[in-house]
Amino acid sequence: MALVKVLTYLKIMSTRSERTQKGNPHQLTIRQHVYPRASIDRFVDAGGVDLYDLKQHLLRRAKPDDPMFCADRAWGHGPEAGWMKDIEDAFQDLVEKLLAGLLDVFDEKQSATISDFYALWQARAERRRLPSQRVPAAEGVLGTRLDYTEDDLEKLEKAGISAFRGDGTISMRHLMGPVIRLAMFRIIDGLDGRTWRTVTTNAGEFCVPDVPAHGIIPLTPTVALHSTRSGVMGFEDLIHVNWCLASKSREYLFARSLKKCPGLA
Repeated sequence: MALVKVLTYLKIMSTRSERTQKGNPHQLTIRQHVYPRASIDRFVDAGGVDLYDLKQHLLRRAKPDDPMFCADRAWGHGPEAGWMKDIEDAFQDLVEKLLAGLLDVFDEKQSATISDFYALWQARAERRRLPSQRVPAAEGVLGTRLDYTEDDLEKLEKAGISAFRGDGTISMRHLMGPVIRLAMFRIIDGLDGRTWRTVTTNAGEFCVPDVPAHGIIPLTPTVALHSTRSGVMGFEDLIHVNWCLASKSREYLFARSLKKCPGLA
């Protein structure tokens, strides 16, 4: 019994993402893009982007599916394939229309779509690494009436349902969906109903942080969304924006070409 308790404790405290069954039979999402691949793709040149690893102090090329851009089962499959995807899809549709010249200004609903995406990006980026993989059973709880198998638990997760294990523990990622939602409400409140605008530059290129900041969403190397200003951004302003974005990055930042991003030297 003591050994079982020790093993359970080690599983709870582990920071390594939980593995699926061999072969991932229920096709659960394992590698989760924090910033959508569709957004990264717009910065790709010659198959990749310039990525600067802040922890390793290393500049390297990275493909859009690079592990650095992804969390590993940091939230459940249900939110990933459900409401998070809905937010991403609505945003990407709006961006495609903007870049195609079909949009110029955003109405209230479109601004809300952008704010939802910004908040989702920030909330996920701040929670991409779980402190532990399982939440321990509440004090006094000996177990649950149903002892689900791993296959049962994966089927439930595929259906968007969270469940406790027989020992009373639950995977931390199942709590992260609601946590991310609550964080999004806080972030959106901070935006205070701002109307998003488009900014462009011909003075260099925008970098992209791992954690968004200052109400800025780079869309392409030379186009971004801004929550307070619009128009063409000159060299000095671009230096300031890139510096601000880089200063808030925690693990990495990327660009089509970091050499063309003034403010990073």
